[in-house]
Amino acid sequence: MKILFVTGNKGKLEEARSILEGFEVDALNADIPEIKSLDQHQVVIEKAKKAFEVAKKPLFVEDTALYLKSFKDFPGTYTAFAYETIGLEGILKLIEGMNKQAHFLALVAFVDEEGKTTVLEGRCDGLISKEIIPPVDETLPYDSVFIPLEGDGRTFSQMTKKEKDALSHRGRVLRKLREWL
Repeated sequence: MKILFVTGNKGKLEEARSILEGFEVDALNADIPEIKSLDQHQVVIEKAKKAFEVAKKPLFVEDTALYLKSFKDFPGTYTAFAYETIGLEGILKLIEGMNKQAHFLALVAFVDEEGKTTVLEGRCDGLISKEIIPPVDETLPYDSVFIPLEGDGRTFSQMTKKEKDALSHRGRVLRKLREWL
């Protein structure tokens, strides 16, 4: 079965193709503007609807946000913006001496042929490391500072793709999508 994933992020596309084994995952790199909102569900739903208007066929979009326990809804829907403006160094400095708990929330919005949207979610709780652990993948930079609680103390960047997929927020939501489809 073919499935269309609207994304411009090569790292996310690789993970989707790996986890959605048995599906042929095609990518559409369309410039879909995101609404500005602190509500991640609203952001992913609107993004999916706009993508459906462009593609005119069933598809899914994915949105991931990092939430720091010490800050309400931050960086949340501004996760990419936080990285682009203050970088990983800025995030580490921001939470210096504070609670290091964090979680990733990945949302997938699937739009069927009739335009009906279904949202699924995957969450991964963890800690932010005290330092940046190489390698830093520019498509998934937070992997270098995020240590999942269910893991063995390593950041996502230190894990194999298979190890990360088993624990990650995106792995969880994409497995839900695979089962749902």
